[in-house]
Amino acid sequence: MNAPQFWVDTSRCTGCAACLIACQDRAALGDSAWLRIISHEMGAFPLVRVAFEIVHCWHCQEPSCVAVCPVEALAQTPEGWVRLDGEACIGCGACIEACPYQCLQMGEDVVATKCDGCADWVAQGHSPVCVNACPMRALGFGALPSRPVSIAADTAYDLGTRPRVERLIRR
Repeated sequence: MNAPQFWVDTSRCTGCAACLIACQDRAALGDSAWLRIISHEMGAFPLVRVAFEIVHCWHCQEPSCVAVCPVEALAQTPEGWVRLDGEACIGCGACIEACPYQCLQMGEDVVATKCDGCADWVAQGHSPVCVNACPMRALGFGALPSRPVSIAADTAYDLGTRPRVERLIRR
């Protein structure tokens, strides 16, 4: 299997939360969420708009969370997924502080929790559930779609961890 590769077309997201709900349902998270949708208000009246940013664990190539875990509850699999062993986690919170994308959180049982990338589902040839649920096809997994010249990659999103996501933005 190739390493996980997500992409997000930021111009397509409408903030509908279908991705978030699908993730919560698959992982039985209840009111918790491994995925966040952040809204950004821009402009001034009468030219206002809202843009949405989808954030979840991008299974970084150089994950800062793995490096700081004192009990090795976090590890990177040979396939590239960043895995969390909840039974090994001691709940120290070092991983939560280390993630520049704020993708880990403390669960109700006082151990860290995070997106698993639907790795089991992906191994069966499917895309992660957040990708499948997106009605606007703002989220993708695998090869990047051909993109018009007006779309560019957002290189500012890499905060030193080499996230496995390509964020496409309008020029």
